[in-house]
This record gives sequence, C-alpha cells and structure tokens, in this order.
Amino acid sequence: MKIEKILNFDNTYDINLTKDGKTLTILFSRVLDLYMVIEDGVIMPFRTSRTIDFDINTQDKEVYELFDKLYNDVINGNIFEKNKNSKSIDSSLICSYNLLVDENKNIIWVSDDGIFEDMDRMQISKINDAYRITFVRTDKMSDLEFKSPKRIYIRLRTSGSRYDPFHIPFMRMYKSLQNIDEKEIEENDSKVKKELKISYLK
Repeated sequence: MKIEKILNFDNTYDINLTKDGKTLTILFSRVLDLYMVIEDGVIMPFRTSRTIDFDINTQDKEVYELFDKLYNDVINGNIFEKNKNSKSIDSSLICSYNLLVDENKNIIWVSDDGIFEDMDRMQISKINDAYRITFVRTDKMSDLEFKSPKRIYIRLRTSGSRYDPFHIPFMRMYKSLQNIDEKEIEENDSKVKKELKISYLK
C-alpha cells in the first residue's frame, strides 16, 4: 500500500491510500464533514450502479491497525474511549447503532446527503485478518446529491447525522492518520514484498 498526504485548506492532510489500482481518500472538507472517497480509474455513466471494494490486511501495518481500532470501537459502541471493556451498547446509542451495524457485524454508512434510499453507501466488513471496505453507487440521484463520474463519495456528517455520534471514531481514525509517516508506510510495504519474494525463491 502507498500512502500519500496532501495538505488541506486547514493545515490538515487529505489521506490517499493506494492499492491494487484503487485509491481510497479520507478527507475533512470545508463544510466540516468527513468524506471517504473511492476511485479506480473507471468512468461511471450517469445513473448507473456500481460496487468497488478496497481491502486492508495485516501487511498494511499501521493503516490496518487504525482500521482495526475503528471497526472495534464502532462494533463495541466505544465512542468516547471510556467503555472499552463494556459488553453492552449504551442505551443512548441503540437507535444509531442499529442503523449503522447489521446482524452480521458489518458497518454500513449511507452517505449523509439527500434521500436515504437514493444515497450511495459504504460497508466495512471484517474478513478473517482483513477489512473490506465496499463502496456502492446507486443508480438513483436526488437534487441534493452530487455524483462524480470517477469517484464514489460517502459523506460522514460531524453534526446532524442519522448515525450521530458514531462519526467520532471515524474522526479519531482520520486524526491518527495525520501522524503516519508516508515514507515509513512505503518502506514497510517494500520490505514485506521483498520478504515474500525471498520466501518464494527458497
């Protein structure tokens, strides 16, 4: 995985994670909401549905660790990092939690724009020792929604979201990504590939 940090308008970084020909961008926008955006270079015709998967596994080192923490914080309802050992979801979170987490422990965030049924969505699933982030473009479009022909945007409102306050673990992950050394990630990735190559040659 390659990680790239691009300086944003407020001295934070947009985070680009590139792997297998796909780029996952995590950014904090001028409207003060978090966005998760996927792009794979394919042009999507107007009003067509599409699904793009982005996988993060243990070889992705620090990025994997941050997504692992995000997933577990959401699944366990650990919003403010005060109830790490709790075995039940706080009653004040139940409604938002039931909208966000399905019976198979998948996190499904429907973009906070326009009409719920029309919106694009993002699913985070744990598959063995990996996380799969699935972006789904619907073939519907409302007057309040912008859909790029090249990217799928998921808006995570920091205020007024149907999933409030579950944006907080996502913001926590974004802030942690700010501190990752992009060179270190690339060096780790190259080291893993080198080790795999040596193992294969043996």
